[in-house]
Amino acid sequence: IEDSRFNIMEKILLFSLLKYCIQLDKANVDSDFKDFIRVVRNLLIRVRWRDKTKYESNLRYEFIPKQIDDICNILITPNNIYEFLDTDFVLSGFYNDEFEKIKAQLIIENSLNKASIHELEDNSRLKGLIHNFDIEKNITHLSLFNKTIEEIWSENSDSEIISALLSIDDFSKHIGYSALGSRYFFGNKNKWHTILTDTSEESVKLKTILPTFLLAYSKSEELTSKLKLQSLQKEYLVNNSKKDWRYYFIKYPEMTSTNNNLFTWKDDVFDFEIRNLGGNSLLAYHINPYVRTVAKLINNENICAIHNCYSQYANESPLILKNEVELHCKEDGWQIIIPDFLKLPSELINHFNLESIEEGKKYCLKENDNQDRIEIAVEFSIKLFSQNRRFN
Repeated sequence: IEDSRFNIMEKILLFSLLKYCIQLDKANVDSDFKDFIRVVRNLLIRVRWRDKTKYESNLRYEFIPKQIDDICNILITPNNIYEFLDTDFVLSGFYNDEFEKIKAQLIIENSLNKASIHELEDNSRLKGLIHNFDIEKNITHLSLFNKTIEEIWSENSDSEIISALLSIDDFSKHIGYSALGSRYFFGNKNKWHTILTDTSEESVKLKTILPTFLLAYSKSEELTSKLKLQSLQKEYLVNNSKKDWRYYFIKYPEMTSTNNNLFTWKDDVFDFEIRNLGGNSLLAYHINPYVRTVAKLINNENICAIHNCYSQYANESPLILKNEVELHCKEDGWQIIIPDFLKLPSELINHFNLESIEEGKKYCLKENDNQDRIEIAVEFSIKLFSQNRRFN
């Protein structure tokens, strides 16, 4: 137990296993022993804290006596652990034990439920924490959920998954504040565990979103996982005409094609003056995701180099074109700023119905019935550089 090669969690497990093995009849080892270890594992994993966008273990030496007492005195039982969990008891060293109680109730009601619960618990993206799948209402779907989760998260990019999830509802996790506004995390790579196993007040919405998402996906008649996700996105875009932030996040994968998918909202009512942070630090580079999406769709560094559009110390992160024209993403449209040495051709002003803010220097470019704000910004930028004559 004192061996330094073992971390805190392993030491607690070893200690509890040692005491538990002494009390077990050999005949019960295969089934009861495994169930006991599974429950202890789940309780230990749930002792955690959130470090920005990732959960870290929060097992501490000062809590070990109470946790060992719980494991070795309260949870030790001559009966199967699930039979014990289905009774009234109080743990002093752990919290959120109600999740294990719910599983126990379902297993006691029907022993066939144990296999599907364990199967979902063993999913590497959940690590035993399956509370956000509303298992009481979806007990018959757990095996389907496990298969579907594995398929979706192994065969698709983060942006494709985010877009499809948003077609059900806003699942993002609020993770605090920054100088640029409230921060929200949308999941990425090995940090999906932070979203899928959330236990904060926001997790209430996940109990509806996640099962609805997985069931809708499984009902799709498309042949591949990617096409199934796209069918959810298309259905949302057809049935929802409001072009808010969800519309753009769902329609354009470029909005979330980043390494962290951490966004800040300048104000809760603002949909377009948001920033995608390059890191968790306040000094991290940031960019407006609408700007990044336009730059990626233009895909021509002779018109716009995306690396020139990132900011670090300034609040703004405009689309900066090679001729120094700037497009700032505002709530009412794109604010176009023209450098002193350039003059916009009148045909462009008329074609895009530009509203003058400051004669010759600032204009407002708005979406229309045929083009959203991404499409119209892309067309404007390309047409600006397709002129045959030199600006003066």
